[in-house]
Amino acid sequence: MTTNFSCSRLHKPLSLRPSSWTSNSFESQFSSTSNKFDVIQVDLYFIKEVAHNLQEYDLENKIDLEIKMREGTTKLLAACKHHMQSLEAAKSLVTSNGRMAAYMSELQRRKVKNLNSGQVSASNSRVSVSDIRIPLIWKDHFKNKGTNKKFAIFCLVKIGTEIFDTSLIKNVDRNMTDITFDDVIIFNEVSANFEFQLEVYSHIILDGMSIASTSSQIKKKISSSLSRTIGRKLAVSVKEEMNIVDISAPQFELVAHVTLRLSDSSDVIKTHDLMLETVDNPQHQLPFFGQLCCRLAVQPTFITDETFSGFLYQADSINGYRRLWCTLKRLKLSFWLKPGDSHCTSPILCIPVNKDTMLLTGVSSCTYPYSFILVNVVHGKTQEYIVAAETQQDCIQWIEAIRQHARNHETWGVKAEYPMEIPSPGSSKIPGFFRQGSLYEQTPISESDDPSNKSDVC
Repeated sequence: MTTNFSCSRLHKPLSLRPSSWTSNSFESQFSSTSNKFDVIQVDLYFIKEVAHNLQEYDLENKIDLEIKMREGTTKLLAACKHHMQSLEAAKSLVTSNGRMAAYMSELQRRKVKNLNSGQVSASNSRVSVSDIRIPLIWKDHFKNKGTNKKFAIFCLVKIGTEIFDTSLIKNVDRNMTDITFDDVIIFNEVSANFEFQLEVYSHIILDGMSIASTSSQIKKKISSSLSRTIGRKLAVSVKEEMNIVDISAPQFELVAHVTLRLSDSSDVIKTHDLMLETVDNPQHQLPFFGQLCCRLAVQPTFITDETFSGFLYQADSINGYRRLWCTLKRLKLSFWLKPGDSHCTSPILCIPVNKDTMLLTGVSSCTYPYSFILVNVVHGKTQEYIVAAETQQDCIQWIEAIRQHARNHETWGVKAEYPMEIPSPGSSKIPGFFRQGSLYEQTPISESDDPSNKSDVC
């Protein structure tokens, strides 16, 4: 496959031939961990054209938006005159790198496996992450002396091709024992086998006698070791040099990460082990305590949303078959006298529909056509409910919807039985400086596998 698509708008475009297009090469050439955003190693416009030719229009639109965002952010970064001003722009480019790598990997995956085959899949879920806290363990924290290092920190959170960044925490130094992010980030349409990845990125703002140090601090260090007169002259000289130094674009480094799954989700804040990355300069590494706290909540959509609704006939020993309005939601088939009642009154009957529910069809003893039987065992007693649809087509749809509902329960397990609360992204949070205590005391030394154990709550 060849293309004549023009890429002249890119800075330093590099051609990527189709024969070399593999998922591994994408991730290695455009990994968010490299942070080499000044050199674009993949022809992004070519990738956009590939997505268009494969009719993956959702990915094409995302790639096009990311290209425009990168071009605008690059111009903004070039216009920044101060180091602190360029931090947000540099963070945006790191986030963009991560998104482009994810889009390319997903595009290759769809190309190979043809995921758009229309196969019926289990219900998806909403997933939220909040209350992110990372404890630090400075060696000289309690002595209130020692290193003058300052860092800028943010996190990338990922599920599939959905990638978001947290707020940027600046001036992290030895006086800060906990890094607290008040962001509430929500992912939609997440499958049960999801992998949630959180990556911590760091940039050192102040490193003792580095060029990022302020002139007053340099002057203080010099004056304490040399004579007062010589120290003042050297300090003035350093200040003049700083005024003419062109501060380069800040480079964020991936310093730690954690991967969480469905089994790690909880309705409370839990503690997870943090995997530390090897950085080029160990002096730039944050003194992590080794753990991270967050609340990862899941809320399957088949629990909160109606999966199917319509009229069914319910067999009653007194009234015979009654035509009732039914909804399938939250592991129950609920019955009302009329459709409007489902929003304002309690159901007159609820039949459990879960992974243990047995569905019997084609029973000859049923007097009404298009009938089926729901069988549940509750407290050791068998309960049978006979229902019937109005038409054969309705019967087929109801049977498939009930079976899928049971499969959804089997997929999500206990997470479907006790739905977790998904906080609002706009909800107000308590600022970190009002919170009492430190994670030094709140982080447990060991954890029990018992999910009812609350000792891991931060």
